[in-house]
Amino acid sequence: MDRVIYSADMIIERLKADKSPTTKKEAPSNILFDFIDKYVEEHKATTREAGSLTVYRTLKKHLQGYQQDTNRKVTFDKIDYSFFQSFQNYLLSLTSKLTGYQCLCSTIPQLQNS
Repeated sequence: MDRVIYSADMIIERLKADKSPTTKKEAPSNILFDFIDKYVEEHKATTREAGSLTVYRTLKKHLQGYQQDTNRKVTFDKIDYSFFQSFQNYLLSLTSKLTGYQCLCSTIPQLQNS
């Protein structure tokens, strides 16, 4: 075989290693969202304007919507230019849906008056 002379201690250590279960470390999926929550919470009573904290909360909601609609987990390590373009397109699609909805809402009362 490999012509290595094994000692009793080497064999015992190998057997212990084989018997000990390996723990699979799960990647935290909400670490980005937790970070945003923590940031907002820590800055409520400080120098941040309430409006800027609202921007962070809104960003979190949009990121969660993006994650749900695209089935892509949003994590710090996945944020790159490709993600940015995809997220930007997602936001633009929301805007066009909202614009269409707003247009429809303003058109319906006009139709009812005619």
